Amino acid sequence: MAPPASTATPSRTATATPTATQTSLPTATNSATRTPSATPVATATPVPTEEPGPKISYLGIADSQDAPQEAVGKDDQGRDIFERRFGQALSIVVEARPGPSGHAVGFEAVNYDPEDPTIRPDLQVEVSSDLGRGRPAVCDNPDSEGNFGGVPAVDPPDFSETQPISDAINDLGCLFNDGTGNPGGRGPEVACTVFPDAVYHFVDSSTTVQFCAPIAASFRFPNGDTIITARVRDVDGVVGPPRQIVLRVDPNLISTPTVTRTPSATPTPTATATEAPSPSPGANITYFAVAAPDGTPLQSIGVDDESRPIYQSRLGYAFSLVVEGRPGSEGTAVGETAFDYNPQDASVRPDLQVLVSQPLGDPSPAVCDNAGLGGIPAIDPPDFSETQVISDAINDLGCRFKNSAGDPVARGPSDACTMVQTNQVHFVDANSTVQFCARIDSEFSFPVGDTVVTARLRDADGVIGPVRQIVVRITG
Repeated sequence: MAPPASTATPSRTATATPTATQTSLPTATNSATRTPSATPVATATPVPTEEPGPKISYLGIADSQDAPQEAVGKDDQGRDIFERRFGQALSIVVEARPGPSGHAVGFEAVNYDPEDPTIRPDLQVEVSSDLGRGRPAVCDNPDSEGNFGGVPAVDPPDFSETQPISDAINDLGCLFNDGTGNPGGRGPEVACTVFPDAVYHFVDSSTTVQFCAPIAASFRFPNGDTIITARVRDVDGVVGPPRQIVLRVDPNLISTPTVTRTPSATPTPTATATEAPSPSPGANITYFAVAAPDGTPLQSIGVDDESRPIYQSRLGYAFSLVVEGRPGSEGTAVGETAFDYNPQDASVRPDLQVLVSQPLGDPSPAVCDNAGLGGIPAIDPPDFSETQVISDAINDLGCRFKNSAGDPVARGPSDACTMVQTNQVHFVDANSTVQFCARIDSEFSFPVGDTVVTARLRDADGVIGPVRQIVVRITG
């Protein structure tokens, strides 16, 4: 997108002046001149002077389901460390409140003039590592392949009034949207963070303004540690003290703690732990899980009492079911159909066969009704016997497993719907030869609660492989 216009230049050039020189702290001389007294008085201990400008009440990370993440510890400088397995499908969250003056926190996330580095927004955030490709263009449009340029690093953090720094601040500021798609802050009615009570609200109760930046694949954080430095300005142009956190991206991370995480005594399986030691007869499922809207595989929050991985979401839609497979012990290729239907012959079925334990959306008896927008009936307990009702349900859900051309068939490696660690699409499991992807839309959303999803695959010779199950938990 084109850089936001700066049609009016704010009279905020004085923002550079509030520096550390404005911070007054008590020194040892305050107590050196005191007259000893046997009776201590209340005024003997000087009260530290609060720094001017707005205060950052919260700086942290929310996961792809908008749940604030817990810090795993602190670094040697006392900065909170947040860990993620992938550098995307997360949000940077900054909250602020008025400082000692009581002046309101500003809402601007972008305020840009390519020829005046004193023109800056109220939110000013820098990163110590390039995000994405790190190109210096501000709020640049995607290239011919649809890739954005990313955000350049400022390392060490530096808010001096130079054009490259103002460019970097505004480039990252473009990602902080106000809930309507425009760059800016949010009030409590459009908070971007959700909690176990299933209600969206600010993280800190003293917050008056929240800024949220969803990080998609084109702006992903690199592996390793990235320092995020933020400060905010009030409506009078006074800048508050900076605050920092560390975002650590570790591809080997098994789980990421969030405020909604449900601990489990059973270790959480990883994406590659699903492969059997040796293949069974028939097509084998190598990966079965849920992916975020940008294709990032979601991590399970644990397992249920039957050792089925649990994937949790606040909403019952806006994610994908992903099934990957490989040939079984016979070496026969995995079948590639997701829809094969005859309303008069229950034995006619596709190679991918998936059932759900609760209805999705508002199911009707019609199969693939309304161009695939109708609901899907439940089969509970899961049952693959050859009856017309079960074949109808398999095909009704199979309609939603489409390739990039919109056909209900499997995807190849170059057509994968998942993106792992890099900006390139590929299968999640290295042993997979096919992938099936179903984006779950609101018309056939999962209901609140736990839904068991059962899947199996058939090879090209018609031999069916082992059944696999996951649990999709919707908190609402």
